[in-house]
Amino acid sequence: NICSEALCSYCNDYQECSACVANAYKDQFCLCEDGYHNFESKGLECRPCESNCQRCNPPSPDCVECLAEFAVESMAVGCECLSGLVGKDCVCQKGFYAECEPDCGNPSNVTCIECKEPCKECSGPRMCTSCEEPLVLVNATCVECPEKTFFREGECQSCVGSCKTCYNETACASCIENMLLTEDYKCSCKKGFYLNQTQCLRGKFYAELKVDSDNNLKLYFNETLEKDLTSQDYSVSLKNLTIEFESSLEKLTNQEYRVNLEFEEE
Repeated sequence: NICSEALCSYCNDYQECSACVANAYKDQFCLCEDGYHNFESKGLECRPCESNCQRCNPPSPDCVECLAEFAVESMAVGCECLSGLVGKDCVCQKGFYAECEPDCGNPSNVTCIECKEPCKECSGPRMCTSCEEPLVLVNATCVECPEKTFFREGECQSCVGSCKTCYNETACASCIENMLLTEDYKCSCKKGFYLNQTQCLRGKFYAELKVDSDNNLKLYFNETLEKDLTSQDYSVSLKNLTIEFESSLEKLTNQEYRVNLEFEEE
């Protein structure tokens, strides 16, 4: 049935409206919902008011009452956020949090306060919700990645090998105890230590003296020496103190020396 009542989508045989058009509700008559206005006198549809508008003046979309979160700056501009609030929902901009006195029910009570470092965003004082890189969020606090991890894409990821700290999964920045950082950013055990799974343990350093068939003395070390031995580093003595001799040291390898003895003829 064609209804004569404005904003009515269906009426009975007695021309009584039983359903309203979209975005309208039935009171005594059909009325546009908040945020909509009767576009024309015939009442064929309810059209949206200007953005952020609670009520507007039919048949135009000019706002006469803004949503609670907004304020009318001027009829030419329409509804805009209260000072300090931004966006469609009129909230504090990123990097700020809302502080309300006495409560947040009235947007005019809202004060936007800048988040303190190292928070990038926050929901309140000392309540971080995101962090400046390379910090990560742990229990509403921004912290550095712990030892043996590195920062990537907002997360702490594990270093590999014997890194104490690292730049990425292949390059160490520092090493665990008893290790040294090499030029290619790897970790290796210090001299005198050996690798046992993931740690460097102190090894035993020893020397062995052998006598060959020609009565030559040979000195063997289980590790390469950091510097060559000199005459100041050794001495040879005989039980028979009456025997005269001279000794000299000859380097064979970095781990092997020969002690030459020359006895004086009687």
